[in-house]
Amino acid sequence: MKKILLAFLIISSILPDSHAATVNINIVGFSFSPNNITVNVGDVININTNINHPTTQVSQATWDANGTTAISGALFMSQTTTITFTITAGMAGTNIYYVCENHVLSSGMKGQIVVNLATGLEENAKSEFNFTIYPNPVRNNSALNIILKKNDNVVMKIYSSDGKLASN
Repeated sequence: MKKILLAFLIISSILPDSHAATVNINIVGFSFSPNNITVNVGDVININTNINHPTTQVSQATWDANGTTAISGALFMSQTTTITFTITAGMAGTNIYYVCENHVLSSGMKGQIVVNLATGLEENAKSEFNFTIYPNPVRNNSALNIILKKNDNVVMKIYSSDGKLASN
């Protein structure tokens, strides 16, 4: 059963999602365009930034205060090239806040991505934890972000593609 489930997950991660959209966020002068978007799980986000506009993911409080301190486990920090990431199920029902480090204070250069809680994912919001793995698909260097809704211990087991325990 584990092998069937694992095979299904691998195949479904390889196949393109016909409902997913690609959203491009560009820099126009001293603003992101669009600067406020709503997306769905599976959508691919491209924030096209450059050397003059280092872009960092921040908390809502930092965003509201036009600050530049990155959140712990940020998807991107001081990024000066195109930022590409896929919205995962663990992000459903959340907001992603980001700022241009050089121009948020002087020009209010910041943006927000609202992630819809897609139909069928209500149980995700009730879960004791959520997690994201990026980039998607996983490459040589990847990050795992675990969000716990209460203080608790985490036991993590990593399995290889053939279903064998690789790390504990």
